[in-house]
Amino acid sequence: MNKLILIFICFHPFLFSQNLPSWVHRIDRSKDTLPSWQAVPQQVDKFDLKEPRYTLHNLLHLTFLNLGKPHASMGLNEKEHQEYLKNINLKWRSWWKNQGQKISVLKRKKATPDQASFEEAMKFLKHKAPFKNTNKPIWIPDKWELIFLFSNGDYEARTLETWILQKGAQNSLFKIKGSFINWPSDWDVTTSHYKNIKSNEMDHFLKTLSYLLEYNLQPNLSLKPALNERRLNKYYYPDGQLSLRNKDGLIWNFDGYHFNDDVLQFNFKDNEGYRIDRLGSLTGISYLLLRTIFNNDERWSDTKTLNQSQLDCLTNLLKRSKPTLFTQSSDILHVIGQMGGTKEISAVEDWLKRSKALSAKEIPWQMRSTEFITNSPGNVRNFYTFEVEAATDTLKTIKAKNSK
Repeated sequence: MNKLILIFICFHPFLFSQNLPSWVHRIDRSKDTLPSWQAVPQQVDKFDLKEPRYTLHNLLHLTFLNLGKPHASMGLNEKEHQEYLKNINLKWRSWWKNQGQKISVLKRKKATPDQASFEEAMKFLKHKAPFKNTNKPIWIPDKWELIFLFSNGDYEARTLETWILQKGAQNSLFKIKGSFINWPSDWDVTTSHYKNIKSNEMDHFLKTLSYLLEYNLQPNLSLKPALNERRLNKYYYPDGQLSLRNKDGLIWNFDGYHFNDDVLQFNFKDNEGYRIDRLGSLTGISYLLLRTIFNNDERWSDTKTLNQSQLDCLTNLLKRSKPTLFTQSSDILHVIGQMGGTKEISAVEDWLKRSKALSAKEIPWQMRSTEFITNSPGNVRNFYTFEVEAATDTLKTIKAKNSK
């Protein structure tokens, strides 16, 4: 069953002021190479529990990685809020030790320019006059997984999409889409895959996206994205999350709700002339590129089966997510029920167990907070039953198939 979650967003006055602070966008993107991650430890050491926005903004701007943000804990009391902030700092330190430091070395040693991907990014941006030192070396992992979660609209116009790209021993791109056939019932979930996708296609996409995200943040670049037929202005409150990971963990992780051309082009300047407010457009830019590069309708085909690698991706996504805070969970569970087997039962049982725990009188903040949002105890209790129902139905479907 589809869930409707109400989120109230509070905008900081910085977003509506021309007198912006000088800490914004301190990352220098004018050099011959794209930003090194060597600055991460220094940024983490500057973390201030009383005013963490500056450090977290710069870390996101440097790495495209979000491990938590202050306003995501607005639903917590002061003690819980401080614990949330301390946890962000610990996660950044752990990530640097176990993942970021290794990637930083790889970025320095193995980054190379890619002319075709660079030209694709510039074509997308409709940038006609290349500026100095444009085609810079970039690095992507040999094997990777990118997940894009998209939501749009409400009531009968509600649409959810889960895009999953896997580059490795088995390359695949598949998409799960949920929407209403007849509102307020008959929620329909379909799964489709992009046929015969090759390694070079996937790497070309990721390299193009790397250039696109970087040049979207160029302080002196006037952007005019080639939206035309890709315009998303028709959408109503679109939102998205993108994560990129390799076998060792996260590489990118960001969200945003800036999808239309007006917002993508809307830039403020601080008193030193730095353009800001483009971090919010990373998600919209990524979604537009997905739809642009993988737009061959003849290669998209509905599917009734997923291979084990694809099913593992879905169960791992459930394990990393939290009930009532993962909008696409019921669609993922539905697909697992239809296409999964006994190997997927433990992941579904774990989701069911964690969902039932949300009926407790006291719900710890860790169970209702993510890097992007916090749910109130009341909201959690209102919606946890949908998670229980979806997981229970999935288990019944899997067990019924395997009892025959």
